[in-house]
Amino acid sequence: MKDTLGHVFGTFATEEWWDNKNMYGTGESWVFTFHDSDDLQVSSATDLADNEFYQFSTEDGIIVGGDQDQVPDAAPAMSIRESFMRGKSGVSATYDNNILCGI
Repeated sequence: MKDTLGHVFGTFATEEWWDNKNMYGTGESWVFTFHDSDDLQVSSATDLADNEFYQFSTEDGIIVGGDQDQVPDAAPAMSIRESFMRGKSGVSATYDNNILCGI
């Protein structure tokens, strides 16, 4: 995806996206970001996360990463909602990533 500030970001998901009420995926997934001539930044699922919050999807959007139960300030690495028209990024306990998009 590309945000309004030109940041390109996304995820490599190890499972096909499907409408599900639970998180799924594997620890082989990762998230990435870059802007203009910046180097590609990749964050892999971390062993420290001790969770399986890799991917979640419904017909209205997706969530990548998370685990607010273990780390109260954690957020999804990437959340796309409202029929895939709006989204946000946060520091995810699953991927221990920086915010992926411009703020």
